[in-house]
Order: sequence, then structure tokens, then C-alpha cells
Amino acid sequence: MRLNVLPKVPHNRINEYYWSADIVIGSIGAGVLGMVALEAIACRRPVITYVSSRYLEYKNFPLKDIDSEEKIIDAINMAADKLWMKEYEYLKKNHDPKMVIRKP
Repeated sequence: MRLNVLPKVPHNRINEYYWSADIVIGSIGAGVLGMVALEAIACRRPVITYVSSRYLEYKNFPLKDIDSEEKIIDAINMAADKLWMKEYEYLKKNHDPKMVIRKP
């Protein structure tokens, strides 16, 4: 396994890194989906990130409470098993611009 930690990348070039990645590891500290995670999922890459089950708005996100090295390794090992498809379904249901503008 090879890990590539990115330097600060201009936003107009970040998609190049998403496309070259097999898996994207997002923020592990915040407990919420960040822009990196959402963009990587939109680029059809599985994302390992810490999403807290304490936040009800993430109840349907397929991967929650990844908060230790062991859980990160387990998540990476299972990422090939349709993780991205589950994350993408969540993204379409909860972050589609047409759907978001209709929310009250």
C-alpha cells in the first residue's frame, strides 16, 4: 500500500489528484462530511472519512465512526466492496443541487 499525503493544492487542480487515487482519505477529526469527501465521491472515488453517528443528518451515510487506525485500515480493505456506490447514492440523495434548493 502506498500513501500519498498531498501538499496544499489549488482547487482548479485537485480533480487531477482525485482521478489518480484509488481511495481518498478525508478529514478524520471533524465528524462531518467535508468538501474533499464530497468532491472525491463525485469523482467516483471511495472515501474514508470520520463521519460521526451522533449527527442525524448522516444517519444514511454508509461509513460512520472511523476514528482509529484499525478502523481506517478495515475501511480501506473493504473499500473495493461497493463502498463508492453506497457513498454516491448518499451524495445523490442528499447533495444534489436540485434537491438541496427544494429543502425548506
